[in-house]
Amino acid sequence: MALKNLDVNGIFLKCLFDGYDLVEGDIGKLLISPKLYPYIKQTTYVENIYEDADTFIEYCKYNLDKYKDISLYLGNKELMNKYNIGIYSLQDCSNKDNPWHDKEYILFNSTQLQHVYKLCPKLSRDIKFWVCPSYNKGQVESIGFRILNPEQVQTAFKWLFMYGNNIIYGKDTVNKDAPCFIVEGFRDYVALKENGYNVIGLGSVEISSKQKEFINTLKTPILLLDNDSFGLKKSLEYNKQYKYSIATLIQTDQKDAWDAWQQDKYIDISCIK
Repeated sequence: MALKNLDVNGIFLKCLFDGYDLVEGDIGKLLISPKLYPYIKQTTYVENIYEDADTFIEYCKYNLDKYKDISLYLGNKELMNKYNIGIYSLQDCSNKDNPWHDKEYILFNSTQLQHVYKLCPKLSRDIKFWVCPSYNKGQVESIGFRILNPEQVQTAFKWLFMYGNNIIYGKDTVNKDAPCFIVEGFRDYVALKENGYNVIGLGSVEISSKQKEFINTLKTPILLLDNDSFGLKKSLEYNKQYKYSIATLIQTDQKDAWDAWQQDKYIDISCIK
């Protein structure tokens, strides 16, 4: 996470909502006292997924009907249902029908959020997230929350992960013995999956140690990161460091698999290294 473009309020919000990710990096370690790490971890990191995860996912899926004015994250209701995508709002934290009402994690604790609103009165109380669950052996293993409007949090983050940057989309369906493409984003994962590719998706261009453990169980991992300077840079780094193969999109000028699928209606890939 690059913090150079964030003001004090942005860093404050990054710490509050995505503090675990912040203190995992060098910049966060410089900014945040180690004495605060236990509290930050308690409120922004869930090592083992909460009970009632499936019920919570259904709750968020029902929210799609409540927010009919919002364009669907995957474009249509069929894909949203297929991948169990829903919507969660900060206003839901005070709703007692929410299965995770008043958990310690900041998104679900109305008492903690009231303190945040006092400290940061400009923060919108109607922040909404796409809720994107990942599965392992048929169980919800982790959840990614993708904010609909990053400007509401001074672009301090786009994604929140309850288990830190360790999410893997596609664990349930990946064929470990076949060549497997590794993409950055959730929608890139959906695009390749819908085109019949063997694929897993990460929540970030950065590969965490836990993600690497799983990737190393794949017989032929192939990086298909975004077609931009940062994606190419990270691909070359991982190729050198971990010996992962690299692929790129061809027959398109789009930067990632999702955009290519939406624009060109097909995805063509070529291995380059």
